[in-house]
Amino acid sequence: MNRLNYIILIALVLFTFSCKKQLDTINKNEPTLGTLNSESGIKQAAMGVYGYFVTSDGLFQEGGLLSQNFSWFTMTNHEIMGDAIYCPYGNMGWRWINRPAAITLDDNTVVNPPSGGDQLTEITRLNSRAQGNDNPMKHEWYSMYVVNNMANLVLSTLNTNSVTFSSNSDTKIKTLEAWCYFWKAYAYSRIGSFYNAGVITSEYDATNSDYVTHQVMIDTATALYDKTIAILNSIPADDNGYNAILSSVIPSYFYATLPTTAEWIRNINTLKARNILVNMKTKDLTPTDWQNILDLANNGIQDGDFIFVIVQDPRIINFGSVNYSVTANSSFAFSSERLVEDFKDTVTDLRFHRYFEPLDPPIVNERGRGIQFGTSFQFIDGSDIASSSTFTTYSKPFIYIGGSYEENELMKGEANMYLGNVDLGLTSVDNVRDVQTSGLAHVSGTGLTLAQAKEEFRMERRIGLLLRGLAFYDARRWGVIDPVASGGGRKGCWVLDADGNFNSNATFDYQYLNYFPVPANETDLNPPATGSADTGPLVKK
Repeated sequence: MNRLNYIILIALVLFTFSCKKQLDTINKNEPTLGTLNSESGIKQAAMGVYGYFVTSDGLFQEGGLLSQNFSWFTMTNHEIMGDAIYCPYGNMGWRWINRPAAITLDDNTVVNPPSGGDQLTEITRLNSRAQGNDNPMKHEWYSMYVVNNMANLVLSTLNTNSVTFSSNSDTKIKTLEAWCYFWKAYAYSRIGSFYNAGVITSEYDATNSDYVTHQVMIDTATALYDKTIAILNSIPADDNGYNAILSSVIPSYFYATLPTTAEWIRNINTLKARNILVNMKTKDLTPTDWQNILDLANNGIQDGDFIFVIVQDPRIINFGSVNYSVTANSSFAFSSERLVEDFKDTVTDLRFHRYFEPLDPPIVNERGRGIQFGTSFQFIDGSDIASSSTFTTYSKPFIYIGGSYEENELMKGEANMYLGNVDLGLTSVDNVRDVQTSGLAHVSGTGLTLAQAKEEFRMERRIGLLLRGLAFYDARRWGVIDPVASGGGRKGCWVLDADGNFNSNATFDYQYLNYFPVPANETDLNPPATGSADTGPLVKK
């Protein structure tokens, strides 16, 4: 049985179990998908993209977006490889993906990894089924193909015309179709933005061995996003069948109000803009690319719009172990010195004082595993971005599944800047800092040069989009993770050496991969067909 079919089997078992508990209309000794032909059953399946099933006691089940594989392991991977946070432990492979090839200190001393090799060496070693959850390549693939498969299940059922709806059937079917195409696009976007290759499959409980390039995955995602928009535009604004579906497929405590069709379309435009921005090197983007990004962002998420998030809630089993923003304040993940360095002003930026407090003494070369594993600051428990894992009350932080106003505004501003509208672009930086109550003085209208404006954008994406799973994408598109010898790396870095001495002008030669190999959990059981795209291992690009 190949990996995708193994995922499918798990999802099917969980779905069948949950439907039995809620509906109580099925012989408990005869698991079946028959409940899908009811309105409540098809809604339940549609909620399966979250890996969430409304059982009689409201419990969380393993699956897609809510699974540890995505909301904790995957999102943490992205923040670690963007050097926003670090983890010195080998769990889930975190220690090994955080492996700069070399760090040159202020006195020109070169520090290499104390054990093992660079990131490519360690990923090659860990990309094995035998590694289990310690294979960092596994997690995003697993969760996104659960999302895709549950969407395929709903679509295939709707195509049979066998589902009975209580009312407004046409609108309810369209809403479910939009829901499924949206999440398929989302899953393909994430696969295409991370792995060197992926699999396109629109049939439930089936896969294929025709791996395609990451760009084909992105192009397919764009087409599915466009298909979603077309469906949403055909739904009458006053038809209550739309909200009847969405209120059932989105967990009730993940939203204050449901998205209007216009808000949902704006969310999609933001994600389409992201797909362009993060899958090309910034230096390679043309004026046409920037104009496309600007056009999408101008029609993207507005301040106050609905956004797709996972809210911390004590009703979800083990949510303390799936929320990466929580672990930033526990024993797994810590603030990078390079992140603190990226605050424009740690005195006047109010976000710094809300998010961080000094460590006395600092953490230095934790467990002797590398000087990148050290920090002088920790996240404040109970802040907007971190809280303890004791859920006696609701906690503040939540996971951004999709885009946000801040991300969209910064994309709009960056595009304006590269199209020659520097001051208009800087207004977007000011807008984000204002909405986050940073207290920083405005930079628009101050006569900044293009180089200075670029630095404002770089800093604000690092701080304004902290812990939103975008740090790695930015490091890749800016060339930071490329070898120093090829013009990459990061200079002028803060780091504590092995003796705890503060260095302010170090050079990090990350040499991280741009796109990653398909997990062996898939390729071992589903070998690529002749003519398939390269699935890895990859060389540095």
